[in-house]
Amino acid sequence: MRRGPCHSVATGEPVLSPAAARRLFDFVADDPAPARRERARAALAALTERERAVAEALADGLTNQEIAAALHMSVATVMAHVPRLLRALGLNNRTQVALLAYDARADR
Repeated sequence: MRRGPCHSVATGEPVLSPAAARRLFDFVADDPAPARRERARAALAALTERERAVAEALADGLTNQEIAAALHMSVATVMAHVPRLLRALGLNNRTQVALLAYDARADR
């Protein structure tokens, strides 16, 4: 059974509108990979180890519940980390955090 975006949001799943996805893909396509990777690594270096772990889990596409289980913390703690990450990185949503952490990876 296919569920709608409201159910996805309520269960902690990421939702991205088609317009936002287009803007995001355009942005990523216009930025050279080595420069983007270095900027991403510098931004993540300013985070605590735990914050970086949450950011990495977001890059892996994990839900709040999956992050909590993987990092041995409560869902409430994961949910508290996300707005702190947004403030620390100057970003607007968890998808941007996920992309930043993904860009920082050496294996891509």
